[in-house]
Amino acid sequence: MTVLLLLAAPWPALAQDETPEPLPTATPDPRRPVIFVRSSHSEPAAVAPGGAVELFVELHNVGVGGASNILVSFSSEGFVPEGSSSVKNVPGLAPDQHANLSQRLRAKPDLAGGAHAVTLTITYLDAYGLGYTSTETVGVTVVGATPTPAPRPAGKPQLIIEQVSTEPPSPIIGQPFSLTLMLHNAGTGAARNVLLNNESPSPFAAVGSGSMTAVGNIGWQETVQVAVSLVADQTAKVGVNNPPIALNYTSASGEGVESKQTIAISVSAPITATSAPAAMVVVDAYTTDPAPITPGRPFTLTVELRNVGGAAASQITIEFTSETITPLGSGNLRFLPGLDAGASSPVFVQFILDGAAKAGVHLMKLKIGHADSKDSKGEPVTREEQISLLVVAPPQLRFNFYRDPGPAFAGQPLDLPVEIFNVGRTVVSSTRAEFLSDDMDILSPPSFIGALDAGVSVTVD
Repeated sequence: MTVLLLLAAPWPALAQDETPEPLPTATPDPRRPVIFVRSSHSEPAAVAPGGAVELFVELHNVGVGGASNILVSFSSEGFVPEGSSSVKNVPGLAPDQHANLSQRLRAKPDLAGGAHAVTLTITYLDAYGLGYTSTETVGVTVVGATPTPAPRPAGKPQLIIEQVSTEPPSPIIGQPFSLTLMLHNAGTGAARNVLLNNESPSPFAAVGSGSMTAVGNIGWQETVQVAVSLVADQTAKVGVNNPPIALNYTSASGEGVESKQTIAISVSAPITATSAPAAMVVVDAYTTDPAPITPGRPFTLTVELRNVGGAAASQITIEFTSETITPLGSGNLRFLPGLDAGASSPVFVQFILDGAAKAGVHLMKLKIGHADSKDSKGEPVTREEQISLLVVAPPQLRFNFYRDPGPAFAGQPLDLPVEIFNVGRTVVSSTRAEFLSDDMDILSPPSFIGALDAGVSVTVD
């Protein structure tokens, strides 16, 4: 440690006619220190009015000279300091050195929601004792009260048939089946006294009741499921039929509405006693390796096909189609020479998922056909099934040093300047970063990160 000793000597008195000489002044060093706020965050990330928040600030000396006697003053119109003074002190910062400090603040009870500014006034001295002052602003998020929505005026309802399904999936002519409709109110008001009518002429007749079904009321943006029992009569054709469906209802103001819509029902040929046993190949099970799948990485899909029919199937073809999944190393068509009744066989296909695909469930369609599946005209018939594949998109983060950490010595502390960079295409939501090591003792606690946008980095020391 170097100690500077100043000796005071008596100042000589001046004569009345003497003019005092000006005192020498120090020449400012061009290698002055420059201190700014490198990063800041608050815990919690958002504070309610009247709540307490801890504001963390990282200082960085980007100048070429050292700074001493650093004072940081926190001030804000919406916050008051709590637990300590609003002025914090840092003894000194060498060039390219960092320092972390925090200030506990209490939000005013009437503070409005949104981002509020906290002003930081930074004063410090250089090696010659010259003073510098800078002012910076950081933000603290305040959670505002949720406004009570105003009551919606009575609007006009609009019912649409959102989804159609049958049980069995392909009804047989002359046999009853269950038709399930998903009715969705996409209008701006409630639909009252809803009636569903199986309009005529229709190749389907009601079973056990009339053609009119009472649904009740369907609220705004509400979806209701309705099931009716029908039978396909002799006028139904093998394949897709489009029966008309009428929806009658009234609005809250009593205005009557009638909506006529058509649906699609696939019908199979009737089974007769003289019919020979037929083959039917279905997807019995399927798996992926790895599971779940991730964007941009290949995976193997294994589909277990089973012949649930009463006869053998020959020359089986399976066509795989998907909007986001592409076959890898081969085409999307697979062939099996044959499959006996009750037997099963696996089919292996390698795919790759689009690198820009989002996490969630992705659908893949399979068209299955075989030489023994023909309609009444002798034309080949294919069946379509679909499978669901779960996609998980892990965060894509890259870790490196934003500056050289220098040499490491056993038993001596080492500051690691780590930069975390989001190289993915989506926002990564995180709460903290914790560093672990088998050969080193981590002295710093876990660091808060928060949301990290795509292409953005954050530093952690």
